[in-house]
Amino acid sequence: MKSIFQFLLSWGVPFLALWYGAHQLFYPPGDWIGAALVSFFVALGIGGVRKGRLERRDASIVARPEGPPKDGERVAVAGTIEPTGEPLRAPLSGRPCVVYDYSISHIPELPALIGKPANQSSRPSPVIDRSGMALAPSIIRSGLREVRLLAFPGMEGFPSSALKDGKVERAREYIAATPFTEQSIFNFAGQVTRLIEDRSGSLRVDWKMTSHEDLEDSRFEERVVPVGAKACVVGLYSAKENAIVPRAGVGGVRLIRGTREEALAFLRDKSGGSLIAAALFIALPGPIVYGVLTHRESYDYAHGQPSVRGERMGGVDPLLAAVRRGALDLNKPDARGELPLFNAPTAESAAALIEAGANVDAKGGNGATAIMMATAYRRADVVRLLIAKHANVNAKTNDDGSTALDTALLMGNKEIEEILRAAGAKASAP
Repeated sequence: MKSIFQFLLSWGVPFLALWYGAHQLFYPPGDWIGAALVSFFVALGIGGVRKGRLERRDASIVARPEGPPKDGERVAVAGTIEPTGEPLRAPLSGRPCVVYDYSISHIPELPALIGKPANQSSRPSPVIDRSGMALAPSIIRSGLREVRLLAFPGMEGFPSSALKDGKVERAREYIAATPFTEQSIFNFAGQVTRLIEDRSGSLRVDWKMTSHEDLEDSRFEERVVPVGAKACVVGLYSAKENAIVPRAGVGGVRLIRGTREEALAFLRDKSGGSLIAAALFIALPGPIVYGVLTHRESYDYAHGQPSVRGERMGGVDPLLAAVRRGALDLNKPDARGELPLFNAPTAESAAALIEAGANVDAKGGNGATAIMMATAYRRADVVRLLIAKHANVNAKTNDDGSTALDTALLMGNKEIEEILRAAGAKASAP
């Protein structure tokens, strides 16, 4: 929950700051969409920086000379990991081990589309049907001491193996002999968190996530820590229990494959990778989004659509903006069209802007006028109003010389066509 709050905070604060700046440069909704995208990647970058710092912290702990661990401190113990009793048996491979996790999943088949089978690239992601994890009572045996492991660790550097041949029958036997706990995807993360905080030193859970029973098309994945594997455990040390124990807020317990030197190299590589990814997330999206929105602004300005540049240079009259986007506040228009414009345009809002000084024949970047836009948006009431306010019904665009009547004919709008012809409108070509 804390990490989610931190992510939302690191997203929300940059969003407000970026939106304030983007609102001065880009017309809505580009301003807030751009701010949301960039701030999202900034939040990911901040998370990467935080993760990189944690990796560096643990690397510095691993790099310390080996000595007696101190009570209540985060320490690193390197050696071999061994069970204090009988080892576990991995459920799918049958390998003796100290720690394991596994998953059984399938890829749902998509229905055929218009008589054609779904192609491989369009198939959805795998759905986990069953999963589980287990920890045997164990110790980390170094050259100087033995320390118990009382927390389920994060297994790092231990590969997850995709198992195929001969695993269906073994999976069937395991499922038949195992009482599974019904679990939904919505509370799965919470269950895993509670298990990671378990400090009994002996743990086993098996979850059933779906009702899918056909194992022939299933995928089997398993990750194990073999008996006697070389590993470096990083976590909170309790002198009273002579053990690595779980504790919220200190980075969890990590079980890193290899010697102390290999674990140190692993952590340094992860720290560097996290910081590089963070730098990319923070540095790249901003210029990309800025370029896209700048291009959009230029396009909208050139085609007579509302844009910040057009408003500042007089290229987009407030009446054009109102007809293009509609006016929400009909009682407080001003000559610059500073209105919260979101709803469909109305004759009343257009009339209010004209009374406030808007130019009835103002042209956008491509020469489009308000009557052309009202025709395009099928607003007969606005067309009638503009004609009553003496708008030029035969104004032409700059690019192809089309008129409002051309637009009505193209769209097949008989009502507006008749209104325009009655006012003397003509098509650009006979």
